[in-house]
Order: sequence, then C-alpha cells, then structure tokens
Amino acid sequence: MDKDNLFKHSSVIFISVVIANIFAYIFHIYMARELGPASYGELGSLLAIFMILSVPVGVIQTVITKYIARFHSGNEEGKVGSLIFSAIKKLFYYGLFTFILISVLSPFIADFLHIDSSIPVIIVGFTVLFSVILPVNRGALQGLQKFNALAINNVLEAVFRLLLGILLVVIGFGVSGALLAFGLGYFLAFLIAFISLQRYFDKRDNKIDVKEIYRFTLPVFLTVLFINLLVNLPTVFIKHYYSAEFTGLWNVALTLARAILFVSSSISLVMFSKISSLENLKEKKKIFRKSFGYVLFSSLFISLIFFFFSELILLVLFGQEYLNGAVILKWLGFGVGVIAILHLIINYLLSR
Repeated sequence: MDKDNLFKHSSVIFISVVIANIFAYIFHIYMARELGPASYGELGSLLAIFMILSVPVGVIQTVITKYIARFHSGNEEGKVGSLIFSAIKKLFYYGLFTFILISVLSPFIADFLHIDSSIPVIIVGFTVLFSVILPVNRGALQGLQKFNALAINNVLEAVFRLLLGILLVVIGFGVSGALLAFGLGYFLAFLIAFISLQRYFDKRDNKIDVKEIYRFTLPVFLTVLFINLLVNLPTVFIKHYYSAEFTGLWNVALTLARAILFVSSSISLVMFSKISSLENLKEKKKIFRKSFGYVLFSSLFISLIFFFFSELILLVLFGQEYLNGAVILKWLGFGVGVIAILHLIINYLLSR
C-alpha cells in the first residue's frame, strides 16, 4: 500500500464525512424545526454533556488506531484481535458505570439545566454505554487502513440516527427520542463494523504490553479532553445562565460551525493512521505539511462562507425563528477553525 497516498484515502473519508454530515444536518434541521428553539436548546445542552462524558471515545479511537497500526505493520495479527476484544470488554464496564452514575445524578443535572424531566438525562447515560465501545471497532478499521469500511460505517450510523430520530419524535418521544436515536445508531454501527474485523478474532495473542498502552493513553486523554471542553462546555453554561431560546440559537450556530471540524477530522484521521505506521521522520513531516495545508484551506474557506452568508444559511436551513443566531455564526466559524488546526497539530504529535 502506498503509505503517502494521503489525498486518496483522505478523500474517501472526506466523502463519507460529507455524506454522514448531510444526514446529521438533516437530523438537526428536522429537530430544530420540529422541537422549536427552547426544546432544541435543551437537546443541544444534553448533547454537550454527552460529548464531555464521551471524552474517552476520542481517546479510545486514537489509542486503538496507533497500536493496531503498529501490530498490523509488524504482521502481529494475534495482537490485533486481542486488543480489540480486551478493549471492548473493559470499556463496556466503563459505559455501564457511567450509565448508573448519570441515572443517580439525573435529578441534579436536570435542575442545573432547568429541564423539567430527568428522563432525557438518563438517556444520555444510556447513549454513553454504546458510544464508548463503537470507537474500538472504528479505531481498528482505521489502524488497519480499511478506510472504505470505516467510511461506510460512518455513513450508516448517521442514516440510522436520522431514521430512528424522526420515528421516535413522530410517535411522541420528543427530546428523549432524539437522544435515544444517538445510542441506537452507535449500537447498530458497532455491530456492522464486526463484518470487516471478524477474521482477527480467530487469532488472538495475549502478549501485549498493556503498560505502554496505558502510558500513551494519559496524554491522549488530556489533549482530547482539552479540545472537547473548548467545543462543548460553553453550551452547558449557556443553558444554565441564558434563556432556552438563546441556547437554541447558540446550538444552531455551533451545529453549523462543527462542519469545519468534520472536514478537518477526515484529514487528521488518515494522517494519524499513516504517520503511526511510519518510521522515517522526513516522511512523517511531509505528510503533516500536506495535512496542515488541507486543514488550513478548508477551515478558512468554510469560515468565510459563514461570515458572509450566515443569515441566508440560517433562513434557508432552520427558518425565520433562528435568524438572530447569524451574529453568533459569523464569528464562531473562525473560532472553530482555530480548534481544527490545534486538533491536527495535537494528532501529529501524538502519532509520533
């Protein structure tokens, strides 16, 4: 395989990200219009908490990718199967613990966010249960450089979430139904990923240096936590201190601005896989420079679109009642663009 074929593989992931996010944006547009600004603000604040609780998701996929790539390049297929199986088992317990903890604390969280019912908060915990095991399989696909299978998995998750979300909201579950669609989408994508990984489970070698993996996990956790808090923590405090309607406007702007992260992450994902499997420092730097150029250009391009056409975008996609969010969207794109560049640099350093 051409290890420097960055553009081709980034394009495969990028196309899947575009398709998946078309479905994701249809999901959010539908929810914003169907639920209204107040309830959509509630949904956004709960999803922000979910993203913070799911910090291990980014950690898991990064760590799994790095070591699967190493084992694969060294023809150690037995270690590939063992790492996947062990990680799923341990992370399921983490998800179960988080679900129980969130369920116990749900009345307090609902009160902080000024939400009438604790049921949507409990569903957030349920969603975490499945969100932490999916990145094991996706990290394995990424590390094995099975980018086509990874791309299909990304798209299918978004399709399942959209269809289930619409169904659950139509039959009357409201915000709870929208949240539940996330959990069910993760679970179905998790099962489908096994199709491309099945042969690795027949060869398992338990001789893995777990201590080394744990040592690498700590810096990954801290960096992923930093990026995650930058993006999601403001939403939690906005929901607490501002009106439900303003929170809805902020969430619509943030949902659109995330497009920058979606595009940059496809480049970062492929870059990380390829650099992790290389030994030559010059080749690593070459791939990073290309990746940096792609991310810088795409982030600036999308940010300028949001700056000049924010009102038109909000009016067409979300309707008149969200038009006041244009002033937020104008500048939020540039802020998220900076985060996208930071994310790429951090991934490059971690991959080395």
